[in-house]
Amino acid sequence: MRDKSALRRALLRQRRETDPAERRAIDRAITERVLQSEPYRHSRTLFVYYSVAEEIDTHAILSDALNSGKRVCLPKCLPGGVMQPRYITSEEDLTEESYGIPEPGAHCPAAELTDIDLCLIPALACTAQGFRLGYGGGFYDRFLPRTPAYRMVLCA
Repeated sequence: MRDKSALRRALLRQRRETDPAERRAIDRAITERVLQSEPYRHSRTLFVYYSVAEEIDTHAILSDALNSGKRVCLPKCLPGGVMQPRYITSEEDLTEESYGIPEPGAHCPAAELTDIDLCLIPALACTAQGFRLGYGGGFYDRFLPRTPAYRMVLCA
């Protein structure tokens, strides 16, 4: 486990040290790839994280999904390490709660896991086989087996 922690620290340091212009270019390229992808174009209900700090920026994807009439849900962290998808209709539905990350407010309805077509998942690193290294909380590791949705891991 110590090796994963050291790898996480090194990857986070590398992200922080990446030139901001290069990071913006990477974010734009990933955003375009997602927006042009068949899974995104055909999805009706999108589960997406709200990016913070050096994470791959999802704000343009979130905006596109809301403006194009997709149903959008974001994670709400509940006690016991459970992540619950909740619908939002605009970014105004978000409040800063768990871990200082904006998430759906208490008024936002829960989404049925089977209604989600596409999950956009953050990662520090991933393999071509789809194995991901997250931030260490295990939230997505517990969440993903519960939904049959197509998954796209956003990583650079």
